[in-house]
Amino acid sequence: MRYDLHVHSTASDGVYAPAAVVRLSAEAGLSGMALTDHDTVAGVAEAVAEGRRLGVEVVPGIELSLQAGDDDIHVLGYWIEHEDPALATVLDELFTMRVERVRGMAAKLGDHGHALDLDDILAEADGGAPGRPHVAKAMVKRGIVASMEEAFAAWIGNDGPAYVPKSLMDPRRGFELLRRFGAVPVYAHPGLSPWRDLLEEFVALGLQGLEVDHPKQGLAIRAELREACRLRGLVATGGSDFHEAWSASRALGAEGVSGETVAELRARRVISAS
Repeated sequence: MRYDLHVHSTASDGVYAPAAVVRLSAEAGLSGMALTDHDTVAGVAEAVAEGRRLGVEVVPGIELSLQAGDDDIHVLGYWIEHEDPALATVLDELFTMRVERVRGMAAKLGDHGHALDLDDILAEADGGAPGRPHVAKAMVKRGIVASMEEAFAAWIGNDGPAYVPKSLMDPRRGFELLRRFGAVPVYAHPGLSPWRDLLEEFVALGLQGLEVDHPKQGLAIRAELREACRLRGLVATGGSDFHEAWSASRALGAEGVSGETVAELRARRVISAS
């Protein structure tokens, strides 16, 4: 049995609809997958229904963005109670924050003589949580840039003239949110952030695992993360961080875990009333 525990859909910045991602998982021979869209669970119900039809286990998930100092940190939450209306209320707040961020980017582009409407960006998101990839796609369609890569390099990258930083939850509130709605928290692609400085704080807040196997993490960092899991009693997880089928290293199932690891994660779930 093999599971990919880091998958995105059109509910955030993926290319395929939630049901389509499940179908691709079935075609890839996966036993299961976790739908982990950014700051939203909007696609989970559709994915779960398609998983039942195809015999693919879909783990309801989310990839929550947190602010730790100057760093944007991502924490995956598995088996989140996605149908709880109280969760929807909190996530609506995050959605609004995302809309305001891309609105700010459009305004900055306008200050530089490039007209881009908020509606253009939201159309690219198609109802999903808007982010920089949707800004980039809208810029390409408007002819402001020739490619998404140019959009990031020249305008909306972290040092670009149209960049707007995220307004995010602090770690304590984020971990409390995940715990409140029954999710098992795992530090996403920690090797891309100052994880050594944050690990003890996150463990104290309830962290249960580290995403060890990720396409952007080399063998040396994976070994270090695996040892950190051993020393602190955390689960070593993995996922492809799938958004679209453009690279073999990011294909569905290119990174993943066994059924035993999924069972170990599931056993750590604490269900509490919201």
